[in-house]
Amino acid sequence: MPIERQAPSFWLLSESQITEAQELSNQTLRRFESLPGHYRNTNNSHFVGKLGEIAAQNWIDQNRGPCVPIFRDESQQQSCDIKFGKSRIEVKTWNRSFWEKWGRCIAVNQLPALEKKADIIIWCTVSIPPRTPAKVQLVGWSTLTDVSNAPIRWTGPEGRKVRNHQIYQNEIRPLASFLSKER
Repeated sequence: MPIERQAPSFWLLSESQITEAQELSNQTLRRFESLPGHYRNTNNSHFVGKLGEIAAQNWIDQNRGPCVPIFRDESQQQSCDIKFGKSRIEVKTWNRSFWEKWGRCIAVNQLPALEKKADIIIWCTVSIPPRTPAKVQLVGWSTLTDVSNAPIRWTGPEGRKVRNHQIYQNEIRPLASFLSKER
């Protein structure tokens, strides 16, 4: 069932926040570089993710009040990215050029672990390489139930397709409904 759309929110990241995202992505890449990932395990993919996490944390802090940025604690990599009240939030960020065709996905074999650590996904996009300030688009959010009910598709470029649950763009919940969500 389509959800009423509204204009997406954007968050601008400063040069220091871009630098922080790069430092955090270097940490996670070192930690996971020898492990097979659900997607490509590159510095760029970790960097894109950190840009989205920093933007989402700042957006929640400004619009709902302080949240806990768990993504900043290297020892908590198996936890959700952000906690806000009772909400456990995972942030998923795509390079804007891949969003239309391959974005809004959770790998089928990643979903069970994600369901144990998060209730909500905030979807973001960013242009890579980012300019200063980096403009991160907070597209909206979905519940893990939304994701598990999404159709399963093979997405990605030829030779690297991944079996994913892919949310239709018109089924992503608007950020305004996250703002009114109970803590």
